[in-house]
Amino acid sequence: MDIGIRADGLSTDEFEQFAVELVKKKFEKEKFHGFKEGRDDGIDGLDDIKNPSIVLQAKRWCDDKNKKTAVRILKEEIDKICITKKKLKYNWTNPFSYVIVTSMGLLPSQLKEIRDYADEKCVGLIPSDDYIIHASVLNELSNESKYSDIFENHGLLIKNIGKILHNEKIKALKYESGDYFSDIDFDYFVETKFLGEAYRILQNERILLVHGPAGIGKSTTCKALGNLFLNNNEDVEIIERKVKNIDEIIDLFNREYRDASIYSGILFVVLDDFLGKNSYDKEDEDLAEVQKLYSVVKNSERLILCLNSRTQILQTAKESEDEFQSFIDSKLKHRNFVLDLSKYSTLEKAYLLRKTFEKKINELEEGKKIELSSNYSTLKGKWESIVNHRSFYPRLINFVVENYDQSEEDFYDYIISNLNRPNKLYDKLFARLKDEEKYLLFVLYFFNELPAKEKWLSNQLNKVVNNSAFNFTSSLNRLNESWVHFVRLGFNDEDKIDFFNPSIVDYLKAKIQEYPMMEENIFKNAIYINLHLNKYINNYRVRDDFFQKLLTSWDSFLDREEYIGERLVSLIKKSDYHDYTVEFSKHIISYDGSWRLSDYDNGWEEVIQAIYFSEDKVLKKDFLQLLNDDIIENILESRRLNSESLDNIAESMNEIISDVWWEYSDEEDFDFSNLEEISFYSNFREKKIALLQDYLDNDSSVEDYTSTYYWDGEEETINQEIRFVKEFFEKNVLEMLKNNYEWTDIKISEFNFTSLELNIEEYIRETFESEAHADYYHDNWKEMRLESKTAKTETINSILDPELLQIES
Repeated sequence: MDIGIRADGLSTDEFEQFAVELVKKKFEKEKFHGFKEGRDDGIDGLDDIKNPSIVLQAKRWCDDKNKKTAVRILKEEIDKICITKKKLKYNWTNPFSYVIVTSMGLLPSQLKEIRDYADEKCVGLIPSDDYIIHASVLNELSNESKYSDIFENHGLLIKNIGKILHNEKIKALKYESGDYFSDIDFDYFVETKFLGEAYRILQNERILLVHGPAGIGKSTTCKALGNLFLNNNEDVEIIERKVKNIDEIIDLFNREYRDASIYSGILFVVLDDFLGKNSYDKEDEDLAEVQKLYSVVKNSERLILCLNSRTQILQTAKESEDEFQSFIDSKLKHRNFVLDLSKYSTLEKAYLLRKTFEKKINELEEGKKIELSSNYSTLKGKWESIVNHRSFYPRLINFVVENYDQSEEDFYDYIISNLNRPNKLYDKLFARLKDEEKYLLFVLYFFNELPAKEKWLSNQLNKVVNNSAFNFTSSLNRLNESWVHFVRLGFNDEDKIDFFNPSIVDYLKAKIQEYPMMEENIFKNAIYINLHLNKYINNYRVRDDFFQKLLTSWDSFLDREEYIGERLVSLIKKSDYHDYTVEFSKHIISYDGSWRLSDYDNGWEEVIQAIYFSEDKVLKKDFLQLLNDDIIENILESRRLNSESLDNIAESMNEIISDVWWEYSDEEDFDFSNLEEISFYSNFREKKIALLQDYLDNDSSVEDYTSTYYWDGEEETINQEIRFVKEFFEKNVLEMLKNNYEWTDIKISEFNFTSLELNIEEYIRETFESEAHADYYHDNWKEMRLESKTAKTETINSILDPELLQIES
């Protein structure tokens, strides 16, 4: 059978039942009867026993049987039904049609043979091809939602595998959603006014930027928002990802959520610290990724995006001269997506303080409960100086309360001194750590990608720590939930380790300056290239040192297979090529184009440019001789390949070809002098067209180039606006064909502007309507926000004065 279902795997009775249900649905019959196995006179089902309009013959047929025999048997069934019809065995007087359902695949010639035979025996018995449902027709029907339940119920639906995988994926995401809330106890969560505002903005706009100082509760607010959506709609899955995972997010949404007929749930995505964890470190490529996701959110009601960032980092981004500044101002701030969490009310801070103490005392043993409650009682009358302190941030308050037993002075003085000097408590706790635990924190700090794999952290610590008694698991457990914690970014992901909160990273960044010997020891014994990236990834002045280290220490790195592109560049730049010809060939043949020195660069561009700048003609010759269909496909389908990087690759290859031609033009293999003459050029040309077409079809492209255009709202002028914008894009495409490499044989007529025109019109209309109603939510959110009914009568003292142990009694 040429279908993805195995209908021949059903028993005869099961297949007949399947056929009955299929024919009933296809021919829209309210009733359709099937019969048990036995002599059936060519009848396996019909719609009316007295005067049928349709009679069914179901014939399960194994694919490995002779097809000629199958056609002969179907003819025999036609003979039976014709005899039944002529002899009026059942007193049927009305004409009826004969439907054949078979698991076998039939050729056009066989279909014609069967229909001709039917007409010869009983004219009009099989009115059209629709009445012979064979293997390929079953395949077509299996892809129609109208019949999906029938195929599914009988285990035949080709998409059944996809639906099973979909259900498993959604199940896994639900588990991940549960894990996302595992470190927050909502019994001790304070619902501030910001939560109500944020919830309503997300309901209406589906995107929100939460910002505030470090430790103010941005991540917790995002979790609370996700929990609100989850409580109001069971089909919500909450995931936390990074900017570099946006392609994965979009792919997940398109596969599992885009088609509402498959699943009507909502994907709630949190991009934590989307502008950088401890400093602004994003590039134009990061913005392009965020804009892609923004575009998907804007055009779908079932994708919700919650961004958060430190205010300081947000301000740096807004003051920068790159595209992030205009994106934040035009897309986020203008549409009221930004909330400032630094404006907690005094009563909200009082609730935060109270809930923090309640949570801690609930975790303690009886003796410790009495100790903490006694300390708490000494704070009466001093609440205002605590809750109004300039450093009153939920994270810091939680850290101070968690470590209450570190107090060696008056409890109030302990709290205030730590609010005055937030690092004081860190210093005290850090000083008590063993050397191997300090190493663990510093090694984790130096890993370029956080969270880091637990296995990698363990391997590196065992290499660095010079202590035979060192036990990684014990050290990790002692630091867990105070300095570090376990993280899983996906349900099937392995355990990874991250810092308990970002402020620890800030602390270690300064602290490592006091431990130069530890830093030197870590890098001297580094067995992961990933550890070195922090030094080199944003410092081009020392990139040569990095490539030199890859050349000399390659075999000692356990993660070397993830850095093939960088290894190739190190071989090209730093080695005598003749010493590495075999390895060079091996890597070129298998290389996928990844480039770990940047999340957004295309590795093939870096490798091919390195080959171009090399003075070694043999290297260039060998590279061209290695090129085959597979390598060209690897280049053209590699990650992060865009129009500009393709131009750079094409130009570099053009120069490489030219260099080799001048040197080896007398050899038979090199009868081409430029890229257009090489056999693979058509692949490059088609890819360039495809990339530019994607650019034209992408609705986010329109946003970049229509912001200055104005529509007055009159229908007769919109076509003029569309033509104006379209002309702009035509000029832009022509410029893109003449950038670093000139594609002389690609004409503007080869591009389709239909989707672009539709996107332009949609954007112009949407922008006009958005501007007309831009202030709607701004004027109304105050009336809609959540307010505590008793807030007006509560005071700081009424919230904080009750004894802690009374809560437990």
